Amino acid sequence: MSYITLEGISKKFTGRFVLENVNLEIKKGEIFGLFGPSGCGKTTLLRIIAGLERLEDGKVVLRSKEVCSRTTFLPPEERNVSFIFQDLALWPHMTVREHLEFILDKNSDEIEKILKTLEMEKHINSLPEQLSGGEKQRLAIARSLAQNSDILLLDEPFSSVDFNMKEKTKEVLLNLKKEYGLTFVYVTHDVFDIIDFCDRVAEMKDGRILKVGKPKDIVKRIVSKI
Repeated sequence: MSYITLEGISKKFTGRFVLENVNLEIKKGEIFGLFGPSGCGKTTLLRIIAGLERLEDGKVVLRSKEVCSRTTFLPPEERNVSFIFQDLALWPHMTVREHLEFILDKNSDEIEKILKTLEMEKHINSLPEQLSGGEKQRLAIARSLAQNSDILLLDEPFSSVDFNMKEKTKEVLLNLKKEYGLTFVYVTHDVFDIIDFCDRVAEMKDGRILKVGKPKDIVKRIVSKI
């Protein structure tokens, strides 16, 4: 059963289509990848799901509820969706603990649980500038978990970390998927990232979906065109 449904999504910027008639169905608990070159509409599609952009045509349905169409618009705070931006958008003046306290009650046991799950408890009093790239990623993920969102949208989450930290973060996300039953929509232009991480992938180009399938099938299709 579809957990996220996109029907006929179209979006224009300055009179030009950046998304045109995009149709997708994403299952609950799935890691779904959006793969394609820069400028193909991947991030715009994430922003429409999150409610950060309005669409020209089509509709977005989350958990069987229509949240966006030409006549409907549920604001981001009412969609129960977390967006992890490429630049992470952390608050520089807040410690790790304060990032979570901003969302949760200060005495919540959930803070300790989330930080332990993400192996961040020893950084609880650190500011973002004191964290490594991978630790900043995990803080952004922790903040999303604190919002109790079961849909996480990730925009190029591994673009600023080295290979070892990328693999570690993938492992953390896979464990979170199992423990919390999360659904991920994951944007990347790196073909190697989708092979061992995504359950299914949509290949995008020029604002359209070219093909949806298993990662190995999509990679085989891409390689055959080179």
